[in-house]
Amino acid sequence: LPLRTSQASMEPKNTPIHPSSPLSILYRKIELKVPLVIGTLQWGTTVIDDKFINSKGVITEKAAQQIVEEFSSAGVTLYDTAEGYGGGTSEKRVGRLLGKNAIFMTKFLPAPWRLFHSDLEWAVRQSCKRLQVQQIPIYLLHSPVHWREIEYWVEALRDMLQKGFDSKHGPLELASIVAVPRNTESSGKALFSLQFFFLFSNAAQVRRAVTAGEKFGVPVVCNQVHFSLLKKGLILSMGLSNCNAAQVRRAVTAGEKFGVPVVCNQVHFSLLDYNSKELHEMKETCDKLGVKVIAFSPIGQGLLTEGLSDEKWASNKAAKIMRLKREELTRLRAVVLELAQKYKKSMAQVALNWCIQHDVIPLVGCRTPQQARDSVGCLGWSLSIEDVKKLDEVALDKSTLDSPFWRRMFFVSLFAIVMVTCRFLDFLGFGSVVPIK
Repeated sequence: LPLRTSQASMEPKNTPIHPSSPLSILYRKIELKVPLVIGTLQWGTTVIDDKFINSKGVITEKAAQQIVEEFSSAGVTLYDTAEGYGGGTSEKRVGRLLGKNAIFMTKFLPAPWRLFHSDLEWAVRQSCKRLQVQQIPIYLLHSPVHWREIEYWVEALRDMLQKGFDSKHGPLELASIVAVPRNTESSGKALFSLQFFFLFSNAAQVRRAVTAGEKFGVPVVCNQVHFSLLKKGLILSMGLSNCNAAQVRRAVTAGEKFGVPVVCNQVHFSLLDYNSKELHEMKETCDKLGVKVIAFSPIGQGLLTEGLSDEKWASNKAAKIMRLKREELTRLRAVVLELAQKYKKSMAQVALNWCIQHDVIPLVGCRTPQQARDSVGCLGWSLSIEDVKKLDEVALDKSTLDSPFWRRMFFVSLFAIVMVTCRFLDFLGFGSVVPIK
């Protein structure tokens, strides 16, 4: 199952969301159990995707459909997308082609101008609309880099959780609020203000109003010891992206406080950065806290494949971001190729299987059905312990988790501007591909 739950002995049994759904209502802990994730960064359909994001142009609708069929036939059904991919056109295509036949995980981009819980709720609702679903199983924070602390966004997601459920206190009841002002002359005004807050604001604002009432002498009575509002049912769990060890710990601690299950951390994890100190600390922290690591760019965008030509090296984005020199890859590529020949697999399949042997879920992006077939070829077999250690020894240490704050903020801001631009182009009608008849 893509998602599995574990429960305390005294808790209610899991209740399926839908008879045909592999997901269940969470009570204490949720665990991600999939062999592979399909990435859709290149599935955007705007002019910017066609000319700048995808060097070979936008993927056709027919090719995308064939990719879906290849993965479905292998039992791989978890798709990763984001509101920032093509300004949301990637989400649209995923929703259009897959419907209810797959599990989705998408991301909230914390742009510098997004400052409130309501910004996140609006983003969640828009992603649901584009994906054509009522609930997103895993909703990720695309980056921890923001003016707001990571705990702020975890708190915001509390109110997006499964309806009628609180992972800390169990099934919820809609709390009733009664204001009893200390000054009877202002009772009408105070009562009206609190009711207005309750009816038209989100749960976090109501909680702040209740706290303020206690501070200024306006007692508040509610119908349960642990005051909370009925959840909105827009997400089932939370994920992280690009978080280091300290940020993972903070997010999980906040999740325990606010009743938000944190199930995964999506980071750059491959033979290119495995021996970095930051990556090891992050992986150990995730393992200890029960957070699954999802590896994006597990083959270095082609750096660990047979077809690395001089032209492809010159245009490889991963090499530029990690500031790699080609001679640094010589020994690593030689060992990967040696093992590929030994197991009669491709170099990409060896690199992906190496991730799996480290209990990491590879995230693969494909442009063609052939690439999809090659990706699923990493499943159903295993590298030996000795060969895994051999790869560990020649792995590089080019981590992306130690980038300075200003550099990461710059890329998040740039990505956010591209997202808004793509969204505007899509609004004008420049974000479509010819659908399959």
